[in-house]
Amino acid sequence: MTLPRIARHLLPLLTLLAGCTPSLSGPPFVHLIDRRDLAGYSAPKPSPATKLPPLPLAVVRFDSVQVDFRPQLDAAIDAALARKPDVEFNVVSPLTHASAPDATIQAHATEVAREIAERSVDPARIHLGVSEVPGQPAQEIRVYVR
Repeated sequence: MTLPRIARHLLPLLTLLAGCTPSLSGPPFVHLIDRRDLAGYSAPKPSPATKLPPLPLAVVRFDSVQVDFRPQLDAAIDAALARKPDVEFNVVSPLTHASAPDATIQAHATEVAREIAERSVDPARIHLGVSEVPGQPAQEIRVYVR
């Protein structure tokens, strides 16, 4: 076997290993990627995170006749005030879409708001409200902080 014959057999193998076809009149076989190759590329924008509803500071349930919620609520209020002295409290009554706030749940929300005010919180920082909840909400009041 002569050298030209060996070269004829090796050339297809070398081009296969290099991953390109030889071209004497075209661009070089190897191209190093640099920032000019990525000039028009912009990274994909991150998808917005799903916003979860905030967790309440306290949930006061009025399922039974005798509900003593004051010790747990007082502890939660004290913890919130220790963390942020000018914290504002949202006292929220959950309702279904079709229902209107009844007198019982409004009385419970007012009772919870009074308890917060008795902890030396300025009444201007206590807000009463309602929130739409799918399904049948329990007899409960939720206290949120902001």
